[in-house]
Amino acid sequence: MIKIFTLMFLILTSLSVQTVNANPIQWKESEGGNNHFYEYIANDGTISWQDAKLVAESQTLLGVSGHLATFTSLAENNWFAENIMLEQKIAFFGGIYDQTQSVWSWVTGETWDFTHWHSPEPNDIGSGLELYTVLYTRDGTPDLGEWYDVYIGYTVTDYIIEYDVLNEIVPIPEPMTAILLGSGIIYLIRKKDKIFL
Repeated sequence: MIKIFTLMFLILTSLSVQTVNANPIQWKESEGGNNHFYEYIANDGTISWQDAKLVAESQTLLGVSGHLATFTSLAENNWFAENIMLEQKIAFFGGIYDQTQSVWSWVTGETWDFTHWHSPEPNDIGSGLELYTVLYTRDGTPDLGEWYDVYIGYTVTDYIIEYDVLNEIVPIPEPMTAILLGSGIIYLIRKKDKIFL
């Protein structure tokens, strides 16, 4: 009888255990999102915006190429800042200043019609060549998820990759969970006469 309870405990435990993967995280359409995945990369060393862009574009997820994240709405910006950047952080994302046209643009070519600059940004302080963007969070302050422009050569340890996946992904149980569940059911069927005696 103890073996049966042990087996049932293992089966039930395996159903509730999930693999936790901190990165990447999907902003699901069913939660008001766009189904894109966002991956927060924290390096041991520093990286420039240009190098972060190259690394982001070399990554793939579910067959979709990555890019530095583009925050095209307040909802998207706030969701990311509140759900992924939970502590004080500075990270590159995909805004770039086009000097030839004197406009800000996204690395993806999406329309630049939303901004979330920290006042008085963008300000080109110092070198006059502040061409790149960082997202800055300080938990509990008004500038949670606000943007800053930074100069060429500026380095940080973190950057944000976005994968433009179009469909909401439903998690699939680990193979081990299915194997344990199936084994438990087969065992119970074979032993049902002994269980109910």
